[in-house]
Amino acid sequence: MTHPEWQHVAQLARTLKPAQARRYGFDRITVKAGLHYIKGNSVPYFSITATIYEGRRDVGGGMMQDEIAQFFPELDEVLPLHLSDNNGIPMHCAANGLYHLGFGEYSKLDLEVAAHHFRISVDDARRLRESIMSGSGHDPDAYANALAEMLPRWKQEAERAIAKLDELGE
Repeated sequence: MTHPEWQHVAQLARTLKPAQARRYGFDRITVKAGLHYIKGNSVPYFSITATIYEGRRDVGGGMMQDEIAQFFPELDEVLPLHLSDNNGIPMHCAANGLYHLGFGEYSKLDLEVAAHHFRISVDDARRLRESIMSGSGHDPDAYANALAEMLPRWKQEAERAIAKLDELGE
């Protein structure tokens, strides 16, 4: 099966006012957001990246979440899905989730990062962790069930993001 490299793409640009340019150190920012298919992946993933410029010179870029959020508020529904698949499932969902919830030999509990990963509140991340705890580890079945319950919400978020990208890309 052949996949187009990019789907549902929006490319946006902002030119900063001189006072903003002095404050931020760049005078123009562009963003490319969409579903990006990379050969070898089974499905496309959301990609939202920016490039900043001083005059015509490219001075940086990447997943500049704070700058994208500030200068492109119209992408607020899309930005949280960066590196999620076309169904809204976060990349390496189960493994990264367990890591951030503090399960595993080399894991460090970080509820804020876990909340960001699952796109839930910190309180919900805490409840999720408590609901899957079993002895000194986690209950794999409880974790699988918790993830399965998130699938419909993630799908809805992805559908809204795709609709927004299509609207912005027109």
